[in-house]
Order: sequence, then C-alpha cells, then structure tokens
Amino acid sequence: MIERIAKMWSWKDVAGWLETLGAPSWLVPGVLVALAIALAFAANLIAKRWIVRGVRWFITRTETRRDDLFVERHVFDRLSHLAPGLVLYWAAPAVLASESVWIPVVQKLASIYMLVVVLLVVLALLDALLALYQSTELARRVPLKSLFQVAKLIVI
Repeated sequence: MIERIAKMWSWKDVAGWLETLGAPSWLVPGVLVALAIALAFAANLIAKRWIVRGVRWFITRTETRRDDLFVERHVFDRLSHLAPGLVLYWAAPAVLASESVWIPVVQKLASIYMLVVVLLVVLALLDALLALYQSTELARRVPLKSLFQVAKLIVI
C-alpha cells in the first residue's frame, strides 16, 4: 500500500509544486519537514483512533477473557506508537534529500524511538502473559512471577 501511495505522489512533486507557487527555495525543505511531521501525526491518529479502537472493539466482543488481558495491559495501545516512527524513518531520505547530513541522524532517532516502543510492547506483553498464567490452576502450584520479572530485566 505504501508503494502505491509513493507512486501516486512523491516529495519531489510537492517540492516542485511549491516552487511553481513561487515559494522561496529556503522555505521548501521546511514545508516538506512540516508535511512529514503532519503525516506522522496522522499515522498516529489513524493507528490509535481506528486500528486500536477496532481491535479493542473486536476483542471485547469475544467470549474469552484471555484476549481481554492484552487490551487491559495496553499492548495494542503501545504497539500503535510505532506508526509515527515508521513514517518519519521512511520519509527522512526523501524530505531531507538536500540536507543529506541529517538523514542518518533522523533515521537513527526514529530507530531509537521505535526500539523503545518495541521494548514497552514486550514489557506489556509479558505483563499480559503473566496475568494470563496467574489465572490458571497451575499458577497456584508453580508460581512463575519471579521468572517473568527476570525476563523483564533481560528485556530492559
């Protein structure tokens, strides 16, 4: 889908359009950066409002309680934070083409952000799995909370 959108328009098309409107050449990169940030906010909004809300709606309608734990532990909410990071990571080379020094910096910052998000997702997933395990009969005989805590320390 991203490839189809990329074929429909490109950052160069937007820059060319701005130049035909008479925008000064120093303003075009700033507008492209602002557009990339706006797209990141839009991706965040779409991920949270539509995708996460749809997943929550579907999960709360099921009969099992097991999947509700993932909603209660905010696994999907945290996962939605990947969307703006991905947009900024993919947009950086095209938006900052004239400032090639900044491309690796922006991509590294986006990568670090996405890594932190993935770590938070894994921690929430471990919390959900622990809650799921503690709801079983086996958990009364074999407590594994300390094992989950060690796994969290390893993740961090």
